[in-house]
Amino acid sequence: MNKLKTSFQFGVLPKMPMKDHDLSIQSKAIFAYLCAYAGNDGQAFPSTSLMQYELNVSKNTLFKYLKELKDSGYVTVKKHRTEYNKFQNNVYVLNDEPCIKSCDTASCDTEICDTTINNVTKNKDTKNKYIHLSEKDGAFISLYLSCFYSKFKKNHMRIKEDDYYRVIDGLSEIEEFIDEKDYTDIITEHFDTISKNNNGNILAFIKAKDRFIL
Repeated sequence: MNKLKTSFQFGVLPKMPMKDHDLSIQSKAIFAYLCAYAGNDGQAFPSTSLMQYELNVSKNTLFKYLKELKDSGYVTVKKHRTEYNKFQNNVYVLNDEPCIKSCDTASCDTEICDTTINNVTKNKDTKNKYIHLSEKDGAFISLYLSCFYSKFKKNHMRIKEDDYYRVIDGLSEIEEFIDEKDYTDIITEHFDTISKNNNGNILAFIKAKDRFIL
């Protein structure tokens, strides 16, 4: 057998995900692709645009099967902030066995978690307390609030505490699959095409989040 050329780049592919009957062939292909990019630490960070191009798939298809890998525990998605508090590309941690999701994604960024806890703790004494969203709640909320103000020339309306949880959880899920640039494009298009009877409440945007990650 001919030896592999040193210029031939490859990655180590675990057997377990490949033998998992519950995992689709598309998800297995994406997992194998990520393995080719992973270093010794089992982490890969190709951009979503590069993955779409090299795998020749649409954004929706890519996000759909990345979500399957995440939900099955074979991939954990992390985000890191730059020194300017902006998100870099996703970092995909590859697990050779299904891993129970832990508090290690963008939703558990220290700043975001601390802000969430503080906001909620302050309002536990009053049922259905209305609170304001804040730019300190994370980069994605900050972007939404900025676009809201540009569109309506006023600050976003207050929301119930229970709805605040839904917003934080929903945006955290979006952040796991969409980088800040793509999110900015989505928000811009959202407000450019918003109907006259839509008041821009972020809750409606969160309810439609699946179309951005599926």
